[in-house]
Amino acid sequence: MQEFERHLQILSESGNYAHFTSQTNKVAVDLMFEGKMNEALALTTQSIPIIKAAFENTNSTNASVMETKQNKLFCTLLVSALHTHAWILEELRRFDDAEPFMREALALMESKFGLDSFESTSLLSGLGRLLTRRGRFVEAEPALVRSLTIRQTEQSRQLEISSAQEELSNLYCAMGRLDESEILCSAAYTTGLKLFEKENPELFAGYALCRARLWAAQGKHEEAVVLLNQSITDTELTYGHLHPSHLDALALLQKCLQATNQEAEAEKVDVRIGKICSQWALERP
Repeated sequence: MQEFERHLQILSESGNYAHFTSQTNKVAVDLMFEGKMNEALALTTQSIPIIKAAFENTNSTNASVMETKQNKLFCTLLVSALHTHAWILEELRRFDDAEPFMREALALMESKFGLDSFESTSLLSGLGRLLTRRGRFVEAEPALVRSLTIRQTEQSRQLEISSAQEELSNLYCAMGRLDESEILCSAAYTTGLKLFEKENPELFAGYALCRARLWAAQGKHEEAVVLLNQSITDTELTYGHLHPSHLDALALLQKCLQATNQEAEAEKVDVRIGKICSQWALERP
């Protein structure tokens, strides 16, 4: 890690901001998956001011064609750095801290590429997800609807559309709008089965969690337990056993186990939740 930091210092001092930022983001995400959250945050915290300064230095109304292209590149890189930083904070369940970074990234992207640009959809989904997790459903819905609408209008890949359907389904489930959630969840889940179930189970885990949430809300707790166990197992392929990303699924699994009178199993899940929260100094979900 120290060797990499020296490498980043050389890159930043050389003025190669594009390579510096892309490398920093890549390593930060890898560290996040490994559970090295503090190191990941340190890298994105270091990179954001550097690429922001480069972006602002080329942000001139009298810029040449070359400078304008460079400015757009720096804008995209800055958005990526902000988005990665927000993602790491979200994984640490620091939702209040993550929101300003996600909003800044979205505002920058919209300023350069327009309000209905495809490039903004991942940020709209990210913001909507954060707001959903904070219980701010009325604010979350327009962002998530807009993300899905743009992707459908642009005739995006099935993966991109199904991801937006999944996020909106989770919102409607949380709001108690189960019929609307069912339509979106079924469409996303069908796509997930086709694309990921066999060859990339870790990518299918999010679709499984979406379906399990809805089944739990519909009172289908036994079915939800089976799917949650599979989702958690698949997610462990990427994150390991004691990662904060498991907490939502584990909390739901505990409730479903209790609802089906599986108290011994629910207690095991409770112990695991406690270990994760203790390790990362997090409040229970």
